[in-house]
Amino acid sequence: MKNLLKPLLSTVLVLFSFGIFSQTSGTLTFTATTINQFGTYQPKNIMAIWVTNASGTFIKTLKKMAGQRVQYLYQWRANSASNVTDAITGSTLPNHQTHTVSWNGKNVSQALVADGDYKVWIEFTDGDYQGAYTSFTWTKGSNAQSLAPTDSKLSGISLIWTPTPSSIAENGLPLNLSVFPNPFKNQLNFVVTNSNDRIFVDLYDITGKKVASLDNKAATITWDGTSANGERLRNGVYLYNITMGDKKYSGRVILSN
Repeated sequence: MKNLLKPLLSTVLVLFSFGIFSQTSGTLTFTATTINQFGTYQPKNIMAIWVTNASGTFIKTLKKMAGQRVQYLYQWRANSASNVTDAITGSTLPNHQTHTVSWNGKNVSQALVADGDYKVWIEFTDGDYQGAYTSFTWTKGSNAQSLAPTDSKLSGISLIWTPTPSSIAENGLPLNLSVFPNPFKNQLNFVVTNSNDRIFVDLYDITGKKVASLDNKAATITWDGTSANGERLRNGVYLYNITMGDKKYSGRVILSN
């Protein structure tokens, strides 16, 4: 059994390392000052700041300042399809200035995105052409980060990621939430105490396929190791995502008959 579980556990660790089953809430604060590029309209300029994942997939616009010349924000328009949901917006800026924006780790649908590497992009121009643009990468997760990268077209750059503080036990769960026994045979218990929040549990196999969903009508949710269709699942490692109020927690358990 131990030899069988080794490759399964390795797969689980890889999934967690990519942030697939972890969603840490927090705040990214990004600051940068644009520098005169000596374009036709300088010091007037247009600009945009947005977030993508590590692969460049658009997540959310944080700020867009542009009037009639918005078409010259080529990179932002191509990546975002001009989506400005919940973004700071305005007209052309009268001068180059310091921009400070924050991101709450959520996409345009207000869903908390998975932990992992993300990029914050900034693009600006003071002429009728493709202006300066660049991106900076940081890691969204349970560890705080403070970065001060440099770029020849910007000054005063900083990225600060601050996870939401919470009371977390050593197993990664809040102190009023427990999952046991692990490994389990016939019944796995999800127990919450001292909380009025309803909890929901989604369970996945190691490939990421959802196998069951549970929610509480009492202080304890139990899972008997069966799928949503009532079929007994194979022995092995399973992953859980727990939603309790506006918080999410993840972990892994072993089903062993």
